Amino acid sequence: MMELLNHDLSIPLHYQVMVILKERIENGVYPVGSKIPNEMELCSEFAVSRPTIRRAVEELVDMNLLEKKHPQGTFVRKPDIQNNIAAQPNMSFSRESPEGLTVSLASPLMDFYLFQAVDEFEHKRGCKIFVMPQGPWQESLYHVVNALIENQVPDVFLVSNVAIASFAKMGVILPFDSLLEKKQLEDLKNRERNSEYCQYIYNDMLYGYPFFSETRLMYYRKDHFDESRLPYPDSDWTHDDFLELCKRLTLPRKARWAYAYPTSSDGDTLNTIMPLIMQNGGEICGKANGKVQIMTNQPAFAESFRWLCDLVLQHRIAPPIEAGGDYSKLCTMFLEGSLSMIIGLPSFSIILRDRLADSWGVVKLPKGRVHGKSFRGRIPFCISAKCKNPRLAMSFIQHLTDMDILFPYTRRVGVFPPVELYEKDVIIQNTQPELGIFVDAMFDSTGWDKYLNGQSMEMDSWQMPIQHTLRRVLQKKISYETALEYIYLALRDTLKRTAN
Repeated sequence: MMELLNHDLSIPLHYQVMVILKERIENGVYPVGSKIPNEMELCSEFAVSRPTIRRAVEELVDMNLLEKKHPQGTFVRKPDIQNNIAAQPNMSFSRESPEGLTVSLASPLMDFYLFQAVDEFEHKRGCKIFVMPQGPWQESLYHVVNALIENQVPDVFLVSNVAIASFAKMGVILPFDSLLEKKQLEDLKNRERNSEYCQYIYNDMLYGYPFFSETRLMYYRKDHFDESRLPYPDSDWTHDDFLELCKRLTLPRKARWAYAYPTSSDGDTLNTIMPLIMQNGGEICGKANGKVQIMTNQPAFAESFRWLCDLVLQHRIAPPIEAGGDYSKLCTMFLEGSLSMIIGLPSFSIILRDRLADSWGVVKLPKGRVHGKSFRGRIPFCISAKCKNPRLAMSFIQHLTDMDILFPYTRRVGVFPPVELYEKDVIIQNTQPELGIFVDAMFDSTGWDKYLNGQSMEMDSWQMPIQHTLRRVLQKKISYETALEYIYLALRDTLKRTAN
């Protein structure tokens, strides 16, 4: 029955243990009333420390799934409300009942605080909410399309902001216009219209309801800087400063590199490398004569793309592609001391506080020739067009985004309340002090997708040409010129398809 933990994931080990134990309770491996293995037995099975096991067990106690009986041990208790554990994706759900909802959320958001909030809503409304884990947000389009084919679309689900137009055009989701009070609807629409994105509005109707925001900043190892007798980076540093520090921090004999960016085929790669390209003036797309056009054939993108590749190929301050990998692997390398700096999500700080104590810091991204802005991600809620009770769905969404629930929840899972719903000062006041820098940067951030308002698109169609060619260049299989030509042609064709 041994289940190994994934140390390459940027998910705390105690959370992984908690999920495994929770599944065992749900599946009857640990029946109601039975005694679970003691701490030492679980430590041996999962190869982790006692504090890790203790924290996992305490969360299950808080969820009313376990109870401690001193000195006998820890036992599985009968839940106060049946089925309060997240359902599996293939669960059956009768849509005959108007007072029930299925809700699909990404697995990293499955925190016990969420389940408590769900229980509160169920008790208040006298209904049943089934929470189902879904795949990564980057695959939201395929997740929903597959669910459509199988006729298992959840009533409420999260998507990437860039997918809203696609879903609205396909008729998969409902507009919020008839579900919100007039003032709140107009406030949300006006904020969206006045932003550089305007992606939640399609045909002048609101199809996305903000759930959370995120950005990425530069984490650095203080101990590496101290060892090399270098000053810590500050908010005024530039790309030139960054490169000079990297050259002095890289120690090939110790297999230590100063910096690395992800090179895998997912959204983390695009959302990490594009800010560095855009800081030097490169853009994926822009507007000319009122029309969206691909801009990767412009000198600014070409020069920025080459600068990024040269960090590996010429300056060698980053590991070769075979030694790098996805975002999770880079986080592990940073924790183990193989990397001195990485661009990371605020959720990474949850692990760093436990693992590196005071030996780490976080700073805004270095400034390029144009600006020093970081990436802003936005994740909204959608309501399925097949939802039998849209008003109940809207009420549930507003329950989760209420300040008293959303702020403690986002602190636990490492994201931020949406900038469309809450002001900067309010978010900062309710954020851990060391993460205030993320909030500040989030309100002065940008996105590679900012010119795509109203475009129907698929995330992979835009990110794959860039990521694929980036890897090929780093593997020295194609030249910069060939890569740039392929990127432009592939994205130009994608734009033509999405415009039709």
